[in-house]
Amino acid sequence: MQLAKLSSLLVAALPAAINALRVPNSDTPLFNLIATGCNSCGIDYKPVRLYGGADYFSVLDGTGPIAEFYFSQGNLLAVNPSTSNSQPYRALINTQQTGAGDCATYGQFGTVLGSSTNKCAAYSPLTLASFNENSQLGATLMFNGTGGFYVCGLTSEVYYKADPNDGPSGCNPISLFTLPVTEDSSASTASGSGRSFLGLF
Repeated sequence: MQLAKLSSLLVAALPAAINALRVPNSDTPLFNLIATGCNSCGIDYKPVRLYGGADYFSVLDGTGPIAEFYFSQGNLLAVNPSTSNSQPYRALINTQQTGAGDCATYGQFGTVLGSSTNKCAAYSPLTLASFNENSQLGATLMFNGTGGFYVCGLTSEVYYKADPNDGPSGCNPISLFTLPVTEDSSASTASGSGRSFLGLF
């Protein structure tokens, strides 16, 4: 059921992808990240929001703007569709320093303007991989060559974990799929930007 629904959404997105929006000099068109894999959590097919959790961390619930991501020179960046500010946010995994002095193997996924003051924050390798069950349908976000993303807490914050037992408990695994962003002047969206999200949100 989940695969069938995801496939229908991505197939519907293919014509729109031809006219997908781009940031000048970017390597990819703009795309949203859509969470799947935890229907019981109430977050299936919800978009990653630019912020809404603690500080600058991404969440799946709330009223924060829906993040619009793109790659440029190998870096995952994001823009806020609800403002005219063109300065990009940098995506990162906010790993923290442990008591032993090294960097933890888990952290919140988020975005930041400029750079984080956290020396353990990891900006790469965030990459996209083809959807294993159908390489023609979208892509999934990867870190260190694996998915490893989870939804945690009451605000549905997005975490990366190298091991399921790392970090906070009570989390559920999710996958983050891409969906192209297109312009639709007749659309009424949460961001108020006229972006089209294929009726998902």
